[in-house]
Amino acid sequence: QVKGALESIAAPLAAEAKEALKQCAATARKLKVLSEAARACLDGKAPTGDPQTTIKVPEVSRQKPSGAAPLERLLAKKPRDLPSILKLGEMYLSGGNPYMAQLILAKGMEVSETAPVLNLLGVATARLGDLQDALDLFDKATKKEGGYGPPHLNKAALLQRFGYATEAKAELKRVKGESPSEGDPRLIPGAAGLAGGPR
Repeated sequence: QVKGALESIAAPLAAEAKEALKQCAATARKLKVLSEAARACLDGKAPTGDPQTTIKVPEVSRQKPSGAAPLERLLAKKPRDLPSILKLGEMYLSGGNPYMAQLILAKGMEVSETAPVLNLLGVATARLGDLQDALDLFDKATKKEGGYGPPHLNKAALLQRFGYATEAKAELKRVKGESPSEGDPRLIPGAAGLAGGPR
């Protein structure tokens, strides 16, 4: 009798839990939530652990990149020179200082919100650990200039990492003729390896 009573209580609870996981997965898919909890729901599993434990402070190189000083002098005279802003942002990303890159590229956003500026700002933001904002920036970049490959690759890499396989594959279909190297400052880690992969 006790066993029967427990089973009668457990069955609706199990059904509720299953429905909650479905709702969690649907909401995550709709909003493209980038978290381990959302990924667990997409996999049909209950989220576990403390989501704050994975937060890491990025290591930053304080050294000025080679060739940055002349560009900084140029920008002191011509602060709205967008090609120089992009180049300097790439230098700081390559040199391991996403904080400085983010500051420089934020100035680029004031000049013009182009796909390359949005993409590089997304890379800096991702390297600083804010993946959700980075995804938004990559998404904006793809809408500004659909044929520009790096934000599509970056978006696909983030989506794939957090369990959105179908969405990542759809994003890769929009990439044409890209064969970047893994050290490309326009890309987040892992994005270069997706270029030329299965479509």
